[in-house]
This record gives sequence, structure tokens and C-alpha cells, in this order.
Amino acid sequence: MIQMELLYNVFHFIQFRSGLDRNPSRGNMRNSTVSPIMEWTPEHSVGHDLLDSQHKKIMQVCAQIDQAIRNGVDDLQNYLYVLTISAEHHFKDEEKFLQQINYPYIDKQIQDHRNFAKRIALFNLQDSIGKLDRSALQTFLYDLCLDHIENEDIRFISYLKPVEAAE
Repeated sequence: MIQMELLYNVFHFIQFRSGLDRNPSRGNMRNSTVSPIMEWTPEHSVGHDLLDSQHKKIMQVCAQIDQAIRNGVDDLQNYLYVLTISAEHHFKDEEKFLQQINYPYIDKQIQDHRNFAKRIALFNLQDSIGKLDRSALQTFLYDLCLDHIENEDIRFISYLKPVEAAE
């Protein structure tokens, strides 16, 4: 939880420093074209409605950021804000769920989440001072969507089925 507090502190520092309205409903996020590489499909389902909807949201935001970078959008603050909040809520919910099903690889999952949170905080900080490495951000987005969600999160499906049968 210390990393999430760090993420919060860095994020709130960025908000304060920029003085910008960070309302995620503003801007053109809803009109962005979705990158097909990061589009959620039923194959991404982990069999848990809440986590699936969160994965879908995270992949949607990642695709919007990727598309914004490709389109040369200068201001990515709102996009990064939505990614920060979406990831934070998802990590908390997923870790709670993995504890409930006694997932044997939960420590790795938690460490991955902490590393993602740190990287998101770093991108927020870089963006706030005008030093955002857009190429590194795009690589991160692909890692988060295509590696973590598709390869790591999908692994706990087999641990979900016995729990559902017992209920």
C-alpha cells in the first residue's frame, strides 16, 4: 500500500503543480479511435464480471492513449489521470479477489501491480514537467495490456472455477 500512497502523492502534486482541471469527462477521450491491438475481446475474460469490466476499461484507456500519441496529441494529462484511477481501483479489487481464491502466485501479481503503479506515477510526473517519454509510455501500455492482462491475469481462471462450483 505504500506504493499506492506514493502514487497518490505524486499524482496530487502533479494536480497542484499544474493547476489544471483533471475532470476525466472533459477533453476528447470519448472520441478517440481504439487501437485494435489493445481492444478487449472475450478471450481476455478471466470469468469475473468486475475484473473483466475493469480490464476492458484499462485496455480502452491504453488504446486511447496510444492513439492520442499516434495522432500527436500534446496534452495527455487527462488520459493518464483516467489510467491512474482505473489501475488503482483494479489492482485493489484484483488483489482482494486473488486472496479470496487463495491464488498461489498472488505475491508475483502484487509485485507486478506495484511496478505498474510506480511506472504510471513516473509517466504522470514526466508529463507534468514536459519530459514524457512517449515511446516508453507506448511500450508500457502494450506490456500492461498484451503481456500482463493476456498472459498473467488469464492464469487465475483455473483457480476461479473451483471456487464458483463450491458456492
